[in-house]
Amino acid sequence: MATLILLWASLEEPMGPHAQLNVRMMGQFVQFLAGVKEEGLDVQNVLDGCSKLYKVAKLSD
Repeated sequence: MATLILLWASLEEPMGPHAQLNVRMMGQFVQFLAGVKEEGLDVQNVLDGCSKLYKVAKLSD
């Protein structure tokens, strides 16, 4: 849910003061999920979805 909110905020105001921070936080969350996956937890679907949203956010940045 948090990644959706960050994506929405970044797309709503891509030149706003928080847009780059929102995209950076999304990237950090994707990295966190990748680390959790490496520890053996099944987060692949969440990781895939968040990664796609992160890519969209990066393109709008």
